[in-house]
Amino acid sequence: MCVELSARSVALQSEEGDVLDVTLHITDGSVECNIFHMASSQVEIDGAPAAWETDTCKYDCMELPCQHKFNACALALHFITNHMTCPLCRHGVQARMLLACAPENIKRLYLKHITQDQEGDLLEFQPEDFLRDLRLRADFMLCCTDAGDVVSLTTPCIPVHESDTQSTFRTHQSFRRHFNRILRNGTSKACRFSLLHPLIFMSLSSDFLSCDEICGYNFSLPHEIAQVCCTMQHDIVTTNMELNLAVLYSMCASTVMEFVDEN
Repeated sequence: MCVELSARSVALQSEEGDVLDVTLHITDGSVECNIFHMASSQVEIDGAPAAWETDTCKYDCMELPCQHKFNACALALHFITNHMTCPLCRHGVQARMLLACAPENIKRLYLKHITQDQEGDLLEFQPEDFLRDLRLRADFMLCCTDAGDVVSLTTPCIPVHESDTQSTFRTHQSFRRHFNRILRNGTSKACRFSLLHPLIFMSLSSDFLSCDEICGYNFSLPHEIAQVCCTMQHDIVTTNMELNLAVLYSMCASTVMEFVDEN
């Protein structure tokens, strides 16, 4: 009989904005991982952390909505590199997990992968490799609560114009559809934009602005890394972003070099 020592529900978001609700467990060693067919708490993957670590706990098991259970880190790596579906029954989300959902110890494994694969000077980034993981998030502050509850939408940043130092990006169609739905239903009173990248650990968020004033407003993100502009086109609010690539690459380089120095 399994003795569950602790459990925690977590909402994992995909790169396309879909959400998969999972449960993290700390077990007594009697739960079998359905990938490795051994105790989940005993699974070891070369180069990977042994458990999903938070500030207070180390979870050895992840349970999916289909009730199949796996070693938490092994499944997280599968979600990051492939898609968020169950390795057994294939139920789930057909998209990769957003790296921002992973704990810091798994993010460091991503950094190790980057430094191992990088040829030549670590500062000579290939734009297609790093812009692929760039995301824009919109946080909506809800009107119906006093607790400051927030609903978030995340989109890949799709380039529409590029130069050596600056690029214009647009958002994914599904993001625009959900974004406009939230604006029209009146459930949110304010919106904030954030730029996310797995090699940038500092906060890159705008201030909250009233949803009534969002159209036609330019949001400036910290460190002059980007400006987000909301405009009305054919009765739909569209969101575009002007990104300073030089600042982005400098921040990414700093993170990689710190990791190399520590290891």
